[in-house]
Amino acid sequence: MYKSIVEKDNELQIGTYKLIDKKYIAHGNWRLYKNNKQVQKAQFENGIIVELTTWTDQGKIVLNQEDIPVSYTHLRAHETLRYRVCRLLLEK
Repeated sequence: MYKSIVEKDNELQIGTYKLIDKKYIAHGNWRLYKNNKQVQKAQFENGIIVELTTWTDQGKIVLNQEDIPVSYTHLRAHETLRYRVCRLLLEK
């Protein structure tokens, strides 16, 4: 496992990666802090968010994997070569 700490513009992001097939994949708990206050926590399994918790002024929001919408562009960003070939064949 590799630890990642990124600090930029009053934000701090802490998480871990693991190396799979020569790619660094987010895995485990990730935390996002703004102005020294935790605002988001994401639980990753092999690069996929399985639970996302966000704290707002109105309270805490918890989304499970089935509840988290992602864009087509986001899905394409995680596409493997094998899936890309299948998708291109299906789109013909």
